[in-house]
Amino acid sequence: MSDDKSKRGVDSRFVSGSEEYEVEYLMKKHGISKAEALAAIKAAGPGREKIEAYLAAKKV
Repeated sequence: MSDDKSKRGVDSRFVSGSEEYEVEYLMKKHGISKAEALAAIKAAGPGREKIEAYLAAKKV
């Protein structure tokens, strides 16, 4: 565990395609398949806000 408290919360801004629970969260939140969630991460990059915007634009 890191003693550097200034680094807390940074990880929540990103989504890792290799972390199953993060992919599952996207799947449940947006009602998409695992393949669609991984494609969104690949297309938009790891930034959570960019992924959310990508998925919102794709639904329209």
